[in-house]
Amino acid sequence: MTDAERLVLNRQVAERVMGWDHTHDIHECEDPWYAYCRTCGLSGSDLGVRAWDATPCAMPPDYAGDIRAAWTVLAVMIARLPTEVGLQTQLEVSYQAHGQVWYCHLPHGRGQLAETAPEAICRAALAVVGVAVPA
Repeated sequence: MTDAERLVLNRQVAERVMGWDHTHDIHECEDPWYAYCRTCGLSGSDLGVRAWDATPCAMPPDYAGDIRAAWTVLAVMIARLPTEVGLQTQLEVSYQAHGQVWYCHLPHGRGQLAETAPEAICRAALAVVGVAVPA
């Protein structure tokens, strides 16, 4: 997946699954001029203003590239989905002729294949909420 494709996937997951509101996730310092956003990295000194007075954050968390962020997506989806007998969540790796492939399946969605576990989780979550996921 290219960086541009990952950014699009991250934005879709952030907005459609996680309810992202585009505000900066500020790590505050003693001097607000040096505070920075944990998500996009912009700081008050980068923008010439305090980070929390700046324009909305343009970068969602890296759900499709960081397994810790992807686990938060999975936790949100598991909590959101109704519990029914026989429905289960799967995340597994398999080896095919062209190499390692990750598969993630969430109830009420289609299983999704991807090169990495975070990407498979993101694709599966988007499938559940009705977003068309390109192959």
